[in-house]
Amino acid sequence: MQLAQLRAEAEIPHSAMVAAVDLQLDDIIHINTQDLKRLARRLANRVCIDLFSRVKGFGAMKPGPRPADAVYSAGVVKVSFSGVNGRLKSEGPLAGFSIRDAKGDWAPLIYKTRVDPAEASTVVLYVQGKLPDDASVWYGFGKDPYCNLRDDADMAAPVFALKIRASAPAK
Repeated sequence: MQLAQLRAEAEIPHSAMVAAVDLQLDDIIHINTQDLKRLARRLANRVCIDLFSRVKGFGAMKPGPRPADAVYSAGVVKVSFSGVNGRLKSEGPLAGFSIRDAKGDWAPLIYKTRVDPAEASTVVLYVQGKLPDDASVWYGFGKDPYCNLRDDADMAAPVFALKIRASAPAK
């Protein structure tokens, strides 16, 4: 369902979404009170982006991290994002990423994750072993994933899946 919401944002004119996958639950479906306030701020930010983005001098707020590309080279998968306000960051160790094969089965290859210190809108996944054919990087897989990637404006990365492509060989 969350993947469909991300696709809908890209395909349906004048629509938008705000991710809440990183927020804490009080029970199986309800976000806790503190995080409902965070979600409300995110929604307000998104409304302001959409309503006032063309107003001169309003500011350059972006919609928040949106997956753009996943490239593998020399034991590293770099996942780049568009729409990032400032830098990507996480509270505590960066979590929520997995690599899956073409059938969706988990491939336990990631041993370290971090925001790229050289590229503010890129996450680096260090992998050990061979990637499966047609591998994808997922963020937020499962029913109750622990995810904590957001940007400086507290806009969270949504649940997504991206095919991993091999980087072009150096010339």
